[in-house]
Amino acid sequence: DQYSLALVYAELLTGEFPYVGRTAQQMMLQHVSGKPNLSALPPADQPAVGRALEKKSENRFPSCLAFVQALMMGGADTALPNAAMNLR
Repeated sequence: DQYSLALVYAELLTGEFPYVGRTAQQMMLQHVSGKPNLSALPPADQPAVGRALEKKSENRFPSCLAFVQALMMGGADTALPNAAMNLR
C-alpha cells in the first residue's frame, strides 16, 4: 500500500520514522490525525511523500507507480535515475 511504501521510503532514506509517538496509542493517533515530520527528507522528495501520506486515500496518488514516478520527477537524486522509464 502506498501509505506504507511512503513510510518505509522515508525511514530507509533518513533513518527516522516520520511519526515520533513513543507508545502504541500515540503512534495510532499520529497516523490518524498527526502530520508526519518530513523535514529529514530532501526537499524535492517532501511533496511526493507528503501526498502519499495523506490521511484520506483519495488525496494520495492513484497508484504506487504514480508515487514512485513523482519521486523520480521531483529532481532529487534519491529515487531511480530515469523518471521516464516505464515500469509495466
